[in-house]
Amino acid sequence: MENSQIIANAVQIVNSATDEPDNFDFEVARVALMLRRQLRETSLVSRILNATAIFGTVVSVAFEESSKRYVIQFKAGKQREGFDDIESFRSDRVDGPNGRMVEQMWSNAAGRRGYIYKYLEATNDPKKPSVRLAPYIQFLD
Repeated sequence: MENSQIIANAVQIVNSATDEPDNFDFEVARVALMLRRQLRETSLVSRILNATAIFGTVVSVAFEESSKRYVIQFKAGKQREGFDDIESFRSDRVDGPNGRMVEQMWSNAAGRRGYIYKYLEATNDPKKPSVRLAPYIQFLD
C-alpha cells in the first residue's frame, strides 16, 4: 500500500473516532505509522493473514529453551485413514517483540481446540531450508 493510501485510511480512521481532535495531524501520523508497521511482511498481522488456518486440537506444548520457542503438537480435525494427523509447529520466539503474547497463548494451550495459523519460514540453514511456524491460534473454547 502506498503512503497516500495509508494517509487516506488514517484520516478516515481518525475522523470516525473523534469529531475534531485538537492534534489532528499528530493523530493521523500516529495511526498512519501504526498501519504501515502492520503492513510489513514480517508483522504478526501480515503473517497471520498469509498463513493457512487448520482446525483441530493442541495435543501437547513443550518449551524449547535452546530456541526460546514452544513446540506444538497439533491434531487436525478431519481424520484421514492411513495418515498420522499429528503435526508439529514452532511458535514465535518468547524473547521476540510479541513474547508476552506468545507465552500467554501457548503455555496453556494443551487440550484446547481451535484454528491454528501455520506457514513455512525460510531459514539460513541449507540442511533445513524452512521451518513450520504457528504464530497464532484462535481458540474455540
